[in-house]
Amino acid sequence: MPSNADLYPCPFIFGPKITDMRLFVGRKQELRAIADRINGVQPVSVNLIGERRIGKSSLLYALTVLWDQYLPSETRRRDPALVYLDLQEISPSNERKYYQEVLDALREQSIWKRFPDLQRAIRECAPDRDAFRTFLQKCQDRNVLPVICLDEFEVLLGYPQAFDDSFFDVQRGYMNSNALMYVIASLHPLDTYRRSHRLTSSFFNLGHSLKLGEFSEEEASDLARLPASTVPGAPAALSLEEQRLARAWGQRHPCLLQMAGYFLCQARQQGKDSSWAYQQFQLERSRVPASRSPRAAVVGAARAIWNAPLWLGRLAQWLGQRTDDVTNLVAGITIIVIIVLVLLGYQNPDALRVLLEKLLGSTP
Repeated sequence: MPSNADLYPCPFIFGPKITDMRLFVGRKQELRAIADRINGVQPVSVNLIGERRIGKSSLLYALTVLWDQYLPSETRRRDPALVYLDLQEISPSNERKYYQEVLDALREQSIWKRFPDLQRAIRECAPDRDAFRTFLQKCQDRNVLPVICLDEFEVLLGYPQAFDDSFFDVQRGYMNSNALMYVIASLHPLDTYRRSHRLTSSFFNLGHSLKLGEFSEEEASDLARLPASTVPGAPAALSLEEQRLARAWGQRHPCLLQMAGYFLCQARQQGKDSSWAYQQFQLERSRVPASRSPRAAVVGAARAIWNAPLWLGRLAQWLGQRTDDVTNLVAGITIIVIIVLVLLGYQNPDALRVLLEKLLGSTP
């Protein structure tokens, strides 16, 4: 990990995943929940669900770096080997390439130095189902658990001929035998993709689901205080007033908070004021999907209720200004309809005359 001396003047990052753990904030509850499933009597795979830009990629990557903080050696039931794969980056178009990427990532893990036989086995393992299954059996004999963290799972579904029910059934078999664990990040629950892609594999009924939402108040505060909240002795990049603005603009949304902090830092470095930072923030935030969290829904409903009297007042004023126009419009339409009826023989001229006099306000 880099030293504290090379911390950037602006510690806020939005867009790419966070790979510098000095800048990774929060998600301790989620990390602990996944670690508990790794270390359970039987490992249970996890589907990490969340809207785009809510921090799924950063969390998955952080899991592969920080897992030992949540799994102390004295409490471990097994030795995990965690790897992170960004499927959007590697885009495996067939099963062989998928296994090749998994094996390449596993080979980089230092755990194999403790198990020379497994180190030799993974070096010689071919990228196919049978060879990979044999390797997993050897890992299981040594009480080693490969944990595959898949980001952008939806990419696999873009190659339906390669990644079909047969492929997913094999992966389910690995999990059922406790030889492999998956932590899969996706926009929707995996079972949603099973239905939409007409798949039948039980793989999509993956162990446990973990919904990733907005930060807690404490986590949001820690992000606004970066790097002081994560690096002992480091000062916060933002002043107290700038932290307040970041919290007001970004609320508890991780990406929006990062974005607010970033533009406030940029404003200071470029000699701009906070109004410039807010303008840049507003331009960029349109690219972030609206939050669907329960809290956001409650806030939206409360705002609508609060503004309802104002809206109703404006509506009443608008209707009052246009009463004459509406009356004239109705009268005009009625006259046209009656004329058409007369021409078609459904009304007589005397009835038309009486109705026109009433509409025009004449005395019969």
